[in-house]
Amino acid sequence: MTDKESLSDSVQMLLDEREIWRLMVEYIDAVDALDPRRAVQIFSADVTGDFMTGRVYQGRESIERALAKILLQYEQTSHHITNHRVEISGDQATACTWVYAFHRMVNSDDVWHVWARHVDELERVDGLWKVSKRVLAAIDSEPRWDVIKSDWYYGHPGRRDRAVLHAQLTCDSERRNR
Repeated sequence: MTDKESLSDSVQMLLDEREIWRLMVEYIDAVDALDPRRAVQIFSADVTGDFMTGRVYQGRESIERALAKILLQYEQTSHHITNHRVEISGDQATACTWVYAFHRMVNSDDVWHVWARHVDELERVDGLWKVSKRVLAAIDSEPRWDVIKSDWYYGHPGRRDRAVLHAQLTCDSERRNR
C-alpha cells in the first residue's frame, strides 16, 4: 500500500466516524424535539432495538411507535452525548455512545436523570451508515423509577466485577510485601 492509499484510507475512516457521530446527534436532537419519526431514520429497516422497556423491538416502524409512547411520558427531555467510540471494519461498525438524559415527567414536576450508553451495530446501506441494532444500556438513574425493573439496568458494557478488582489489588499488595 502506498502512502497515498494509506492516507486515503485514513481520511475515509475519519469521514465514516464523523458520519456515525452525526447519526447519534441527529437521533438525540429528534428525540428532544419529540419527533420519533425523524429519530428512527438513523435505523435500518430491519433494526432491532432494546430501550429499557423489557422487550426487544423489530423494525423501524415498531421502534417509532414504542419511542412515541416512551416520549409521551415526559413534558421535557434533554439528552447529552459525551464520549463516543466507533470501530469500523469495511461496511460494518460498532459504536458505543455515552448519554446523560434529563426528563421532566408529564403532570408533575418530578425529574428523572439517566446515565446510559447506546451500544450500536451499524452497517453501510446504499453508501450510508444505518444502525442495525441498538441497546440502551442504562448504567443508573436518579431516582430509580418503579416502572424500570432493576434488571433493565445493564450496567457498563464490559465492566469488571468488583470482586475481581478487589482480588487483584489484594494479590498485588501481597506480592509487594514479600
